[in-house]
Amino acid sequence: MGVEVPFSSLEALRITMVINKYTCDRCQAEARYWIRPRIYQLADDITCTLSDERVWCYDCNTLRSAESFPSADFLNELIEILRSGELPTWEVEYLSILERSKDEWIAELLKEAVVRLRWLETRQSPPRCLECGSTNFVHLPERPKVVDNLFEHPGCGGTFHLTVQTFAREIGIPVYDAEGNRLNDF
Repeated sequence: MGVEVPFSSLEALRITMVINKYTCDRCQAEARYWIRPRIYQLADDITCTLSDERVWCYDCNTLRSAESFPSADFLNELIEILRSGELPTWEVEYLSILERSKDEWIAELLKEAVVRLRWLETRQSPPRCLECGSTNFVHLPERPKVVDNLFEHPGCGGTFHLTVQTFAREIGIPVYDAEGNRLNDF
């Protein structure tokens, strides 16, 4: 399944969204894909970041993001690393950006990892499309494994190619409940 790298705390999320436009070389269909921060609202004052992955949603009939669950083993290993006073390698680079101490960052990441593990242990439903809530989707190659951002157009047989990449300022962060149901309109 590849290396699982969680989003960091909300403060570390950049409130910028990336919009990629893909065009199929066979049928000329266009699909837009938004890379943006999202969160779960688990209780009145408890939130955690939502990890997602690129999918083809058959109900939306287009490219979408769907929830991606970290494994319990991954979260337990992460908690163990953080409790030992170390940072996972993918988090080290954030220290220079965040203007905080290593101990503060470890404490924040540990709190988030514990919350995510508790959430994962109580989650009842399978991953959902983050636009329509459907579970009727197919996983596409993980972004790091996609060569030149090419992937097959499900149902067509053509290949989607990245044709435009745009950056936009986020107007709000989409919020979901613990079962992946959207709570706001962002």
